[in-house]
Amino acid sequence: MMMTLLKAVRNDDKVYVERLLRHPDTDVNVKDYSNNTALMVAAQRGQETMVELLLAHPNVNINAINACGETALMLAARRGQKTVVELLLAHPNVNINATNTYGDTALMLAAVRGRKDVVELLLSAPNIDINVSNNSNGYVDTGRTALMWAVIERQKAVVELLLTHPNIDVNAASTDRGTTALMMAVMNNDVAVVELLLTHPNINVNIKNYYRCTALSIAVCDGHTAVKNLLLAHPNVLEA
Repeated sequence: MMMTLLKAVRNDDKVYVERLLRHPDTDVNVKDYSNNTALMVAAQRGQETMVELLLAHPNVNINAINACGETALMLAARRGQKTVVELLLAHPNVNINATNTYGDTALMLAAVRGRKDVVELLLSAPNIDINVSNNSNGYVDTGRTALMWAVIERQKAVVELLLTHPNIDVNAASTDRGTTALMMAVMNNDVAVVELLLTHPNINVNIKNYYRCTALSIAVCDGHTAVKNLLLAHPNVLEA
């Protein structure tokens, strides 16, 4: 029985993959039971040679999605496959801001897992939208940006990287509760990340969430003394 393209990629069989890709009847975008293409399989596994071969095919759909709405770029970013992400970003048709079923971008998936090298690559792309927020569907954890996810997961190095981007909206608020990244860092009692956020020139320390709470009032209510003192030291803070 002839080996399928998906199986050949999983076997990392370069010779057979090359042979299949030369055949006019080969569907380079064929999907498995989870709707993953050969490119997705290779991307998440870090199979650089396979990715290069597949990307060179004129009919490859780099933005094909699987059952979860994820692209090859998202899968590679989530796994921290830096070289594969580089290869994918070099393709002229890649959609760097594509979102999965939950509204997450490749940047969010890398940020939440602390994939600093991948985040750096994504931020260097000229068309990156750093402020995309995930699905606003009425449930909690919605309307969150890459910065918010990095803050929530205490990924300080990633937060630092994101804050250097000229287009970062440091004051963006989630749609479920109107919570900013600063408020999230305060709730985490994450002194280091609060310090980082407070150094950003555009930070607004007085934003109120949907419950009329500011970052300072949250710190006071939660008994986070060190964070409260940092906020009180900010020149623009308004004491309740």
